[in-house]
Amino acid sequence: MINKLIIPPAIKKGAKIGIISPAGAVEASQLESTLKLIEEKGYTPILGKNALGRFDYGYPYSGTEKERAEDLNWALNDTEIEAIWATRGGYGCQHLLEHLNLKNFKKYPKWYIGYSDNTVINSFLLKNELASVNGQPSNFKLWCMRRRL
Repeated sequence: MINKLIIPPAIKKGAKIGIISPAGAVEASQLESTLKLIEEKGYTPILGKNALGRFDYGYPYSGTEKERAEDLNWALNDTEIEAIWATRGGYGCQHLLEHLNLKNFKKYPKWYIGYSDNTVINSFLLKNELASVNGQPSNFKLWCMRRRL
């Protein structure tokens, strides 16, 4: 049962947005125009260390379970990151839940934006009384993103 939902503050111009890939792999070319648009809108995209990684284990993950969890925990707990945007969905987010550390995230909440497989992270955050956004991946079509940023 949710007693009080923690709503992160709105992000402002100049905010750092952590870009992570907690599920499937994404190519750098798929993010180029998105990163440029984020900058044009006055924000600073910060790529997670493993955001462009690749680990094939019957599925093209963006990294090992440990690497993906490290990126997610970095984005959740780094106090300079004001929003987190998952590059895509796919498969594998459910394996990260047991590794999540919400210590700083609860003190300094920020928007987590993801969809598809990221819904498991959205649900985990909600269970911990933290609001998030079930929204398009950061490698989505630009015409759609221009209207939202």
